[in-house]
Amino acid sequence: MDAEGFNSAYKLALTIALLYVLWMVVGYAVNFSYLMANQTHESKEIIARQHNNAPNQPLLPPRSNESNQLITRQRKLTAAGLETLLKQNPRQFPANAQLHCGPTFRDWDYVCSYMPTPLQSTTRLQFGVMVDASRYVQVSRVVPMGTVLPPPQPQRR
Repeated sequence: MDAEGFNSAYKLALTIALLYVLWMVVGYAVNFSYLMANQTHESKEIIARQHNNAPNQPLLPPRSNESNQLITRQRKLTAAGLETLLKQNPRQFPANAQLHCGPTFRDWDYVCSYMPTPLQSTTRLQFGVMVDASRYVQVSRVVPMGTVLPPPQPQRR
């Protein structure tokens, strides 16, 4: 095979590989844009619903850290305790998922975030968690970090 024929075959192979990679990236980008558009739409609906349900109700100021810690010690699982509990299932949250839970002042007791595929993507996801003294009692669906969490379901008694 001559050099010109080899170069043509090499260029063809590179072109096919490049087109394949572009096709994959475009597919992921389109799926991600649909996900983000859907979450944005749902977030706007949740905010509008909350606004319509309590239009004149002011937001309560966040509690001080001291009172939060006191309340947590009295009747709630701590954020660190929740992280430990969630990490007990390594198939759900592998060691490199960078799971972190922190207190929130609306709807949920804690908001936890993690990276489902840290070796492939830096996208973080989040979910809300309601807890009691020793376990989680309700978990929201997972949404991309920065979008509004859906409100908790009313507790059945």
